[in-house]
Amino acid sequence: MLNDFISLIFPNQCYGCNNVLSKQETGICVNCFANLPRTNYEKDFENPVAKLFWGRLQLVYGLSAFQFNKKGVIQKLMHELKYKNATIVGEILGRELGETVSKSKIPIPVDAIISVPLHPKKLRQRGYNQSDFIAKGVAEVLNKPILSQAVERTFYSTSQTKKGRYARWENVDEIFNIKQPDILKGQHILVVDDVVTTGATLESCCSAILKVEATQVSIATIASGR
Repeated sequence: MLNDFISLIFPNQCYGCNNVLSKQETGICVNCFANLPRTNYEKDFENPVAKLFWGRLQLVYGLSAFQFNKKGVIQKLMHELKYKNATIVGEILGRELGETVSKSKIPIPVDAIISVPLHPKKLRQRGYNQSDFIAKGVAEVLNKPILSQAVERTFYSTSQTKKGRYARWENVDEIFNIKQPDILKGQHILVVDDVVTTGATLESCCSAILKVEATQVSIATIASGR
């Protein structure tokens, strides 16, 4: 009764369109969910995200579940997740990303999941790492562990948003350190993040992981700006 009364006064709204959610909906309404712009990259080994890293990383595979369009619903959801504490969005879309990975044509199974870490200073400022919640959703679907302490971000880099391509590369060069190489050795690691654009941060993170003996890496993001 109390929850119904609170919901009547402060109704839950969809993070995508701000419409009031029904009791059966959580975080994202059925209409927004049905119209998310899926990439279908899991059907194509040579998709734009995978190609982005050709000649830069030795990937098993790379993909994104959705297309990032300016002023589109994915941009709105990513903004809510990253800056408005809408962590449930990360978990919901993370589960969708996990389903996308599970449908991929690439047969090599993932051993563990790592979310791209934030620098401790950025983590204190924001209060949470949005990619951790994406990883949680992915892990639920794939039933794989999250290695949350294996990689650390050692240098504080300023926001990438308004930087050009070359500046982004300089901003993230060699900024990650491996804290627990023993648990990474011989593992196929799925590195997850929210959005891939130039791929600079993901490349830096994966390059650090690949320095560990016999590791393999794949990349999966919620959205692609490619």
